[in-house]
Amino acid sequence: EAIELIHEAGGVAVLAHPGLLKFGGWEFDEFLKRLVACGLDGMECIYSRHNSKQVKMFVELAEKYQLVIPCTRNMFVRDYLLQRGVNLIITV
Repeated sequence: EAIELIHEAGGVAVLAHPGLLKFGGWEFDEFLKRLVACGLDGMECIYSRHNSKQVKMFVELAEKYQLVIPCTRNMFVRDYLLQRGVNLIITV
């Protein structure tokens, strides 16, 4: 329902801080698959509390499910993701 309401309001439904959820790798993949089926548009892969292993996993999952990745103005991170061909939403 929440994703539908976000879309009706003209918004983009993004899962924030996925590294704070208490899932293992394959469990998170299944959880994410269900959200994608409900219309999830993106996932916050880069967050200050995500370690490098989590960032890598989240970016790979975002690519797998063709999700957009909100990205800060950090040019190094943005360039890295753009080189990988990741769909980004640049936030300010």
